[in-house]
Amino acid sequence: MSINVLFLLPNRTIQENWIVDLLAKNPQEIYDNLTKISHDNNEGVTRKIGDGSFRDKVEWNRIMRTATISNPLVSKRRGYQLITFNLSA
Repeated sequence: MSINVLFLLPNRTIQENWIVDLLAKNPQEIYDNLTKISHDNNEGVTRKIGDGSFRDKVEWNRIMRTATISNPLVSKRRGYQLITFNLSA
């Protein structure tokens, strides 16, 4: 069982050295930092679990207890960057 978690980072919140320093960490630390930033939501960083449905959030909650977090996949888009993690139990 696995689920994708996507973080959307607007370019206005990203400083190039910050993202490089962040991605140098291990996947668990990257995930934890982005989760914390998305909860504060002062920077405009948002998190999407699966397709955003309640069922996916419940599944994410179950998986997080024993999750293995994959290396993040970084995709640049116009105006923002996507960082995607695959969590598997």
